[in-house]
Formats: sequence, C-alpha cells, structure tokens
Amino acid sequence: MITKNFKVFIACILQSSGNTTTKGYMPVKDVSGTTKYLGFNFASFPYNLYRNVTFSNGSGIIVGNGDTPATEDDYALESKITSGLTASNSTYTFGVDDGNPYLEYLFTLTNTTGADIVVKEIGYVQPLQSATTSGGNASSSGNYLIDRTVLSTPVTVPANGSAAIKYRLKTVIS
Repeated sequence: MITKNFKVFIACILQSSGNTTTKGYMPVKDVSGTTKYLGFNFASFPYNLYRNVTFSNGSGIIVGNGDTPATEDDYALESKITSGLTASNSTYTFGVDDGNPYLEYLFTLTNTTGADIVVKEIGYVQPLQSATTSGGNASSSGNYLIDRTVLSTPVTVPANGSAAIKYRLKTVIS
C-alpha cells in the first residue's frame, strides 16, 4: 500500500522545479518513526531508484514477517527481517496495468540458516531530503517507507534454499 510519505512526496513535486535548497514544511515520518519535514529539492528520488534488497537500515527493498494489514500511515515494516537471508541483484520492468503505471522488481532470496524463513511483508524505502523542524533547511537525507505490502500468500524460503519474489509498486489513477 502506498504510504502517506509517498503522497506527501508527490504533493511536493510541483514546487521542486529548479530548487537547489529548500525549506521543509510537509510532515513525514522516517523509518524510525521520527517526524521530519520534507523539502522540495529531490537529490535522489526520482532520479535514483534503489533496486537492491537490504537487510540493514539502508534504502531499497526490505522484507519482513509481520502480517498486520498495511495502512497509509505505515512508516516501517511491522517486523523487518535483518538476518538469515541474502538476496540477488534485482531486475526490474516498467509498464502499465489497466491504465495504471507500475514498477516491478524480481529477485531471489537465499536462506543461509537451517530453518525455514517466512516472508509475509515487503516494503520500499527511499532516501528523501528533509528538515528536523518545520520551516528548517531541508538539507539532510533520511530514509522513508513509501510502500508496505502484506503478501496475500506468504513466501517460505526453505532452510538452505531459495525463493523468487516479484514485487510490484503501482499507482492507481482514478
């Protein structure tokens, strides 16, 4: 589910044209739950998409085992998986599905443990420029969850085995 963070980012695009330094006015929550204020200078997104799967506090695709339904207020996965898995480099495709644009990632997760690992949720984290106070200079990069999807069918990565994941980010144009 697309988060409020993503919606705020989209709302700021009109004011980003040509700005190199801006003030942060639009409240967003970073992945730690701290409220920051998004500015209008987009130093990395949408210019640079993070296509990697990360198990640390970085940007890109993240996986977890939480199963609470996703909401637009989510700013982190319910239960991020940080160990026991490695990931291949993802491949991606762009397209349109019923008139709605999407970005789809395909990657393989490999389980490095002797026990099955179940992936129930997946998310996308993007760095965005923000300020710590409303009206402050939006000069620091923070990580923001822009999508959290709870899988309708969890993916089991077998002990010492692998599983393929297809993850689609999609916007719906009404």
